[in-house]
Amino acid sequence: MVCRYPVLSTDSDVVRNYIIHNKTGGFFELGNINQAVNEAKELMSDTELREKIRQKSVEHIEAHFSPATYAENFLNMIQSLKK
Repeated sequence: MVCRYPVLSTDSDVVRNYIIHNKTGGFFELGNINQAVNEAKELMSDTELREKIRQKSVEHIEAHFSPATYAENFLNMIQSLKK
């Protein structure tokens, strides 16, 4: 996402931290090939949506997953393990 490529993924708990459907990427139901193809076609043909997703995904990653945020969360985890 931070490389400015639109992301299309199956919907799971892990990627929900990164992807917000049609805002920072796209989802399709696991095993639903037709839905995956349709979502991919939409990303390829709708240039306005694709550009919006590219911009929003970079903003989302920079705001919520910066190296400083990662380091802070990691240190907090270490501190909680000491208790």
